[in-house]
Amino acid sequence: MLTTPMIRSAAAADAPAITALLRDLGYPGEPDRVSATLRQLLDDPSAFVVVAVDDDRGVVGLLSLSCRPVLRLQGVAATIEELAVRSDARARGGRLILKRSTGALMALWPGGAFAAGDIRTNLNQGINLVNNCYAKAVLRRGHVLLHASAVVRDQRAAVLAGPPGAGKSTSALHLVEAGFHCLSNDRVLAKPFRVVPTGLHRRRAV
Repeated sequence: MLTTPMIRSAAAADAPAITALLRDLGYPGEPDRVSATLRQLLDDPSAFVVVAVDDDRGVVGLLSLSCRPVLRLQGVAATIEELAVRSDARARGGRLILKRSTGALMALWPGGAFAAGDIRTNLNQGINLVNNCYAKAVLRRGHVLLHASAVVRDQRAAVLAGPPGAGKSTSALHLVEAGFHCLSNDRVLAKPFRVVPTGLHRRRAV
């Protein structure tokens, strides 16, 4: 049965498993040299090394980053140096996103996620990842995700849906100024329910 791997910082004891991962990619990794290089990376504040650990198979993935200041960004950029996954742990689904403007790295897969980089400075990117994880958890419970704004008053909500530029946010702002409370500006999670249509009896003209 497939299990969800845990992402954690690499440790010196992971050197043998990392050597095996590098060999799986075709690199002639020597255990002693890999171990020495790994210790250098762990001591380097500009380097970041994480491993994916499976309960049954141990270390199944590796990701290493190097960070450096970049003038045009007026900040720090991160470069992926190694990304390796054991052949029997691939095709699990997920996304790996490197934000070029900030150097933040985001990973999201079924059952887990992680963020690496200067998340404290770029807090909105970490919040977006948390929101994404929350949305996926709620979607699994039968909700749907709407591209819409929403306001609420007296325990009732109004959802404003439409294509980009239709004025959803502007309309929601006007409603907030009229006494409504903002529920969401761009995304709404809603649970569908069955609606039983009823007809309005029209009085005949005499």
